Parts: sequence; C-alpha cells; structure tokens
Amino acid sequence: MTSRLLLVLVAVTLLAGCGPEGGSLPPAASAATATTTAGTAPQVQLLEDFEDDPAWSLDSANDYAALSATEHPVTSGRFALRVAVSDNGRDKAIVRKEVDLDLSSAQSLLIDVYNAQSAAVSAALALHASDGSLWELKAQTLVPGWNRDLTFHLDASGFVAATDLGKWAAAAALIDRVLVYVLPLKGDCVVVLDNLRCCSTAAAVLRRDSARFLAPPAAPQTVARYAPAVVQIEAVFPPNASLSTTSLDDPWLRRMTAVQARVVAPDNTVAAIAGYCDGIESRDGQSVYHYRLQLPSTQSGSWSYQIGLVAGRGWHWLDPQSYVVDESVAGAGPVGIDAHDPRWLSRRDGSFFYPMGENVAWSGDYEPYAAAIEAAGGTVMRVWICPWNNPLDVAGKLAVVNFASASRIDAIFAIAARHNLTVQLCLEYHGALTWDWGRNPFSLANGGPCADPREFWSNGTARDHFHKLLDYCVARWGGSPQLFAWELFNESDLTYRFSDDDVISWHQDMAQYLHACDPLHHLVTTSVSAPSALPGLWSQAGLDLCEVHVYDPHAGQALQRAASLSAAVRQPVLVGEWGRGWNPADDQQDRSGTAYRQALWSGWMHGFAASPWTWWWDTAVEPNHLLTQLSRLARFVAGEDPRGETWSTLAIALPQGRQADCLIGVNRAYGYVYQPGAVDHPGAAALEPVLAAARHLVITGLAAGRWRCEFWDVSSGVALPARTITATSEAADLGSPGLSGEFAFKLTRLAPPVLGVHEE
Repeated sequence: MTSRLLLVLVAVTLLAGCGPEGGSLPPAASAATATTTAGTAPQVQLLEDFEDDPAWSLDSANDYAALSATEHPVTSGRFALRVAVSDNGRDKAIVRKEVDLDLSSAQSLLIDVYNAQSAAVSAALALHASDGSLWELKAQTLVPGWNRDLTFHLDASGFVAATDLGKWAAAAALIDRVLVYVLPLKGDCVVVLDNLRCCSTAAAVLRRDSARFLAPPAAPQTVARYAPAVVQIEAVFPPNASLSTTSLDDPWLRRMTAVQARVVAPDNTVAAIAGYCDGIESRDGQSVYHYRLQLPSTQSGSWSYQIGLVAGRGWHWLDPQSYVVDESVAGAGPVGIDAHDPRWLSRRDGSFFYPMGENVAWSGDYEPYAAAIEAAGGTVMRVWICPWNNPLDVAGKLAVVNFASASRIDAIFAIAARHNLTVQLCLEYHGALTWDWGRNPFSLANGGPCADPREFWSNGTARDHFHKLLDYCVARWGGSPQLFAWELFNESDLTYRFSDDDVISWHQDMAQYLHACDPLHHLVTTSVSAPSALPGLWSQAGLDLCEVHVYDPHAGQALQRAASLSAAVRQPVLVGEWGRGWNPADDQQDRSGTAYRQALWSGWMHGFAASPWTWWWDTAVEPNHLLTQLSRLARFVAGEDPRGETWSTLAIALPQGRQADCLIGVNRAYGYVYQPGAVDHPGAAALEPVLAAARHLVITGLAAGRWRCEFWDVSSGVALPARTITATSEAADLGSPGLSGEFAFKLTRLAPPVLGVHEE
C-alpha cells in the first residue's frame, strides 16, 4: 500500500475567510485582526491526508480503539483513518501524531469526519506545544454520515473555557503534537478522519518537509551478479514557499538522498541503500524529484527490498518487492585488498588485479582517452571532480547537486564500462582550500560553514556536510562495477590547515564513514604530493591504499625512495601521479617517453600495487602516443600473479652508469636493466648498448635449481625465445640477452627434481 505523504500545499483562496460554506471571518475575530490581515487572503493548507500513515497512534493504552486505513469513505486522497472505539467506561478515545508546526498565523483548523453511527457522536481537536502546554478545542457534535469542513477556531470562541489565551501566541509557534478526541455518547462507535487543514494568513505553517511518492516503480526482474539492480521513482515535495524559515535552515544537499531502500540479501543480511536525486522538475505547481536507486547484487538468488521516503519526522514506505541475481552472468566484482596477500589487489571473484592506466583528470571528451588506455592494455583512469571539471555545486552552492555535472560523471563510468576500465574518482583537490577558496561551497561567503579554509578540516558542521556529499556520491556511483576507488582528496598536504593532525583526523573520519555507507566496500584512498608528507596519515584505519605522487625525471631513483613506504605502511602503495616535472614542458620535450618507460618498468620491479599513472595525458602522452610504452609493460605482466610470494626488491648499480632494478622471490624473479642517464638527453640516440654483447648478466641469491629465463625487449614489448638456466648456491648466469637497448627479464623456477629410489 503506497503511503502518500503529507503537508502538500492546497492553493485554495476563500472569498472572505475560512470555515463552512467559505463564509466570513471567524465570529471572534476582532476588527484589529481583520486590519492586520487586510490584503492577505487566507489560505487553506493541507496538514494531514491520513494516507495509511503509521505515525498516527492511540494516545494511551486505556484508549480502547482500533486504527486502520480505509479506502471508503474518503474525501481526500485514496485513504482515510478509521477509528473503531470500544465502550470501556471512558468518555473518549484519543489518537495523536507528532508534528512540527508553526500555527502562529493560523485562524482555524478544518477536518472532515465521517460518523458511521445513527446516533450523534462528538469530536474535538487538541494541540500540544513543545513548552508542555496543551490547547484543547471545543467538541462538536457529529451528525450521521459526513461532517465536512468541521471548523475549530483558534481564538476565544474555539478553545475550551478557562484557556489562558495570553500564552497562546508563544505556544502556537511550537506545536509538536496534534490530537483528535472521539467522544461517543454511549457504547461503541466508528468514525473516519480525513483532510485535516489549516486556515492561515501566512503561507508557511510547516516547519519540515513532507512528500509523497508518485506511481510505485516497476521492480527489476533479473540482473547479473555485481551489476546494480536499478529502480527509478518520483516523489513530490511542497514548494519552498510553503516551508518556514526554520525548515530551510540547513539547505546543504537538501533532499538529494531522501529516498532509501531496505534490502535483504539471499543470506538474510540486511543493508540500507540510499537513492539519489538526478533531477527536479516543476509539474502542476509542485516540485517533482526524480530518484534512482542502485540495489546490490553481490549474491546470486532472490533479493527483497522496500523503498522509503523521509518526510517530516519519519519514513513512509512502499510495498516490498523483489529481484533475482543470476550467477551465470556474474562479473568479476569490485576491486579490493587481496584477502590472502594484502600487498596486492584482487577482484571480488579472487582474480589478481594490477591497475595500469593514466590520469585523465579533466576532459571535454573521455571517449578517445578511454579507448587508447584499453588498446594499450590498461585497466584504470583517474578522474577529478573540480570547479572546471564536473563540479557538483551550482555557482558555489550545494543546496542541490549540479545535475548536468553529475550526468557527465555518469557518462564517464559508462565510457569506462565500454572499454573495460575502472575509474578512481577524486572528490576534492588541493586548490579548493587555497587559491580556489572563493568558489568552494564550504566557504561562508557561499553559504557554507567555514570563514577560513583552514576550518574545513576541523569544523564539525563542515564534516557533517561532507558526510552528506559522500552519501550522494556513494548512492550515485558506488553501485557501478567500474568504480576502482574513492579518492578523498588530491594532495591534501598542499592545503591550508591549522595543523597536520586536523588533516589526518579528517581523513580518518571520512574513510570510516565511507566504509560504513558504501555497501560494496570500495577501496578508499587519498593522496599526498611527496612520500614524506603527512607521515601519520597512513596509520589511520579506513585508508586502504597509500597513494603518493612522484614528479622526477629519474624515475628509478625516485620510485626507489617512494617504495620505502611499503615497509612502513600496512597498505598497498601506488603512484597516482607521475611526471618528469611539474610543468607541461618538462614532459613535452621527452617525445619518445624515455622517462615514462623507465617509470613503468621500475614501478613493477619495486613492488608497487599499480603501474605509475602518468599525469600529462593531454599535452605529452596523447600527442606523442606514449601509451605504447604502457602496452609493452602490459604484455610483460599479462598472466603474472605476484601474490603469495616472498619478495625482495633490489636496485643495483652496474658499470658505466647502468642500473638493474629487480623483484626477486623464491619461485619467480623479474628484472629491468636500463641507463638512468638517458633521461637527461630526451630524444637523443643511445651511443652505446646498455649491456655489451660479450657481457653476461649474473644474479646471486636465487634459489638453487633450474629456472626458465625470458629476456624482453622493452622498446617493443616482445619476448625473446625462452632458455633454461641453472642457479647454484653461488650464482645464476642468465647469459647475454643479445639486445643493445634496455631490457627486462622474467624468471620462473622449474619444479625441482623429485628424490626417490626404485628398482628396474
């Protein structure tokens, strides 16, 4: 049964006043009252439609009555409230509802009451204020059948005798409970309540939102595992003109996640899934909000759910529905920390995941970048939300979401899906708390809570507002299989702050909040501009990935320093931004991508959980087609799974300025041999081979036994024919690769001989 929500503004202008037959002002209204309201036409506002509302209850256990919704008879909407009173010796039964009303401008209350008896029954209204006072109105006799527009005046003529009207003016603004008295003369009786209204000279008598669903949504039928079950629904809210100032005191992301679903999985676990508003339209003088919910599908089988809408002080719920998750078309699932080897990442289905890709922080068209990343064998792109790229505010304010921007972010996820990519979504950037503070919705000048950007990290209201922003982001994009990770802040160490502790505490708060509200438990990270920045940050619970940024042409040395974090933190480490330098020209001059190549291969050898993600996607990578460098590493790591191995990383200086970066395990080993100085002369030809043809590469420390050895030409991403070598306790001679340029090698330990005795 659909619960229609309450307090919808009824635009009824009466000729001269409010009451039966639309007659004159209430009898006790003085000339002064008529003067103060002159020129202001009284309005009728619907306070209660009694639409199967569970918030109505009996006032006392001694009220022997039964409450139920009825579809007949009604005078407004679909349902009314039926009150069946049993004679228990009391002279009345009382039903009540908690409200939040300002009746200081109200002249009278009107209600329709149906009397199902042949004999007369009486009814009265009462109002309770938050100061503890109770304001009872005079009872009125009901004739059999409908008693329409039963009017209770809020003045001396309407209140019971001995009421102190001197206190009414103050109490009228604080009404927190409405009560209806049913007064049978004798025996049992049945009455039906409907269409409670207020006649007021002011448009605003409601303190809080109220709303109602439009047509119930169609339930999704069958969905693939890990693909969200999408439900769309519309809700109607009263126009803001009908709300008092009090109800608008907190405009931050108002009604953006007012819809929620209670979801029960096949294993009977329960989750609350927030819906999100993706548009508002004006229809028939009302604000119609369009909501979408992305229900989870992490288990195969039948799921049940019930959709609710928050209104006033409670929730109103639609009838339960269900959908089925089909295991036969299951996807790989979200990315997370590997359950057995927390240095690495894996999909929910257990498959190894090594995120390779680049930054595409902003772009007018993400399609060509996504296509190029996919063609190169990449799996991720990192995207910013910032003032010039799909900001979620509207002109610096976040009363509602910038739906056009949010729709473009939807499109990014759709593009990623077409190209088999994941997206790391960066929610804030460092300029928002420095040079771009004037456009920040958290700024006091834009209606936010912070007069100073440093307050953002510690101000309690600002944190509550950011929680609401996370609620919306999780509701809108958290259901996408393409989401790789939430990045809370880009380079938070470069922001204004009172102390590092404020930044660290904020991140702990937000990371834990994300884990609590994201039903799919996506990875959470943030980033710093240097490995040494905010050293206490990575010890905070909830930050799953340690993300550092590295801008240095000598990638091997810089990554070696960054890799030292791996021993100091418990999270996998990734390089979320890499570049030769902070300026576009630093990378533009390296047209062949020498430094980028060295960063990619050295990154694997140093045990990072992802390839370094290059930054200059539009000024260096795209015009010079540098993702070919990524494709060569992608071929090298294809099929590799480093989980479960005990690894040692080595960075060994070789003669004539060569360098060998190696990742050595018991059963596998990888290495990259290059000339670090080549980056000092971008575009110049190599004058001598990295390893002379007569020289052999010898490794010490490998486990003794036979190994399969592959040399790879990193300039082409092609493997040379494999060979078998033997490692002794002293060394393993890999021989000469026969390549003049940079090269890599891959070693796999063959099964050791099985000892035994047999007779022939």
